[in-house]
Amino acid sequence: MKVYVAFSPDTGIICVAESYEAAVKHLFDFYWISPKDELMIDDKVTTLEEYFGEECVDMMVEEWDMTDFNEFWNGDFWIEEMEVIK
Repeated sequence: MKVYVAFSPDTGIICVAESYEAAVKHLFDFYWISPKDELMIDDKVTTLEEYFGEECVDMMVEEWDMTDFNEFWNGDFWIEEMEVIK
């Protein structure tokens, strides 16, 4: 069985989820990432909502894959697929 593990450099493991989508939803639902927080994108201070639009969470969950997510967050957050050992 495969699981998806979300990480941050400060915390280490944030969650273990059954899917990429569940891992991303957890990061937003538990306020690890907020669409309204300011961050630097393309050398400009903005928010996810200003940059991607109000549907930014749905976009990251439904349209992006793990590679897109990891490339965008560039080490601030990342998700890895892992095999559960029985």
